[in-house]
Amino acid sequence: MYDYLTKNFVIIGHRGLPEKYPENTEISFKNAFNYTDAVELDVHLSADGGVYIVHDFNLKRLTGNDINIENLNSSEIDRLNIKGFKIPRLDYILKHIMKNIFIELKTIDDSGSMVYNNIVTKTLEIIKIQE
Repeated sequence: MYDYLTKNFVIIGHRGLPEKYPENTEISFKNAFNYTDAVELDVHLSADGGVYIVHDFNLKRLTGNDINIENLNSSEIDRLNIKGFKIPRLDYILKHIMKNIFIELKTIDDSGSMVYNNIVTKTLEIIKIQE
């Protein structure tokens, strides 16, 4: 792969490699590194404090379920899928794909309103455990 870092460029797979695989899924991230230097992912907090990787607050576009992720417990989210792939937890992805990862903390919901939860604290806790 071309060494973009020494040329002041970084190629980032936005939500992994969504042109070929469902966005923000493990398979999308793993395959993105065949073409990119890093990946970007989005995290949301579940009702019980789980940190999940998914772009939208409302899961209808990706799962067909018209519900906000923040209203579901981890056990409910774990039963959902995006085109046959699980919605991954941040700790799992960091454990299995510990490369260059940019994490977007989702603090504004789909309607543009600020969301006040512990997403920053919970995400930092997970990152510290992985170090």
